[in-house]
Amino acid sequence: MKKRANMNRIVLKTAFVGVIVFFVTSLTFLSLSVSGIFEGPAGAAERFFKLVAEEEQQAYQMTSDRFQEVTSVQDFLLFIESYPTLDFATVSFFEQTYKDDSHVLLSGKVTDEKNILPVLIELTKEGAAWKVTYISINESE
Repeated sequence: MKKRANMNRIVLKTAFVGVIVFFVTSLTFLSLSVSGIFEGPAGAAERFFKLVAEEEQQAYQMTSDRFQEVTSVQDFLLFIESYPTLDFATVSFFEQTYKDDSHVLLSGKVTDEKNILPVLIELTKEGAAWKVTYISINESE
């Protein structure tokens, strides 16, 4: 009887450890996914535009080192403010051109209820994350 009780405790401990390992692994994967490690360039660009509408400072953090060298946070915010469409927009990309493995140019459009604005965005892979290097939004097609 004691052997069986000891065996049951071992099985329960092993199951408990397995559940803990599963949750830690899941949380780590979720954290990496949210941080953009596993997303491609189009996903990173879509997340960038979502942040532009919701958290402009975080959107600036998604820009590349090269972008930040030539564009201050204040200039970035002024650029964003000059396009009120971005606050209520959806973005879609229809052309993706790889310059090489770490540079991508996306063409698409930003739309809201009244406007359709062509957008061109270049992303560069820095480490494991895609970062915005260049962005151009035109007033009309």
